[in-house]
Amino acid sequence: MVDTPIKANSTRFEYIYIASQRCECGGRYAFLKQSLLTGPPPTDRLDCRCQQCGRERAFDFDISSFFGQLDKYGRFEETDRAFRKALEHLKAGKWTDAEQGFLRVIDPDEGEPNFGLALFYLGGLYLNLNQPDRAYEYLARAADIQPLEPACHQLLAFACQSTGRPDEARRHLTTMLKLEKRFGPAEEHG
Repeated sequence: MVDTPIKANSTRFEYIYIASQRCECGGRYAFLKQSLLTGPPPTDRLDCRCQQCGRERAFDFDISSFFGQLDKYGRFEETDRAFRKALEHLKAGKWTDAEQGFLRVIDPDEGEPNFGLALFYLGGLYLNLNQPDRAYEYLARAADIQPLEPACHQLLAFACQSTGRPDEARRHLTTMLKLEKRFGPAEEHG
């Protein structure tokens, strides 16, 4: 369990976040129950169980950005639309539009700053644009959010190598290989 609650700007995102996580055994989590902890900060606790090994885990989300503000509860729909549109731009080679879209998705106030997949794609985009420092920033965040995803470590290793961090690059490649050995090849994204 994370010591500091994960910042979330909508309840729907909490479930998206959990769906992107995997247990140490490689399994995915199933939702068990939700509890409100009044804080501070006000926190949603989602108790989950691994569908593969049965291990339970609690995820705590800081919901102070929308708690008690009913008009903000449905705002993930806009973030989701922006994410899907950014993916379309990325696939079409519209790099500037894709970049703007992903930045909107992870906006700390209006989007979801812990949207791991958006951080992953944005980092990959910056690698393709030969901006390894920016790629490193976003890919490091993606790997922090999804530490058991081989693809995050693979791209982060490329960014590390391109920014003069060869030791860190080797660590991430080693991590990627260990994860692939445990869970199979890196999952395809998009």
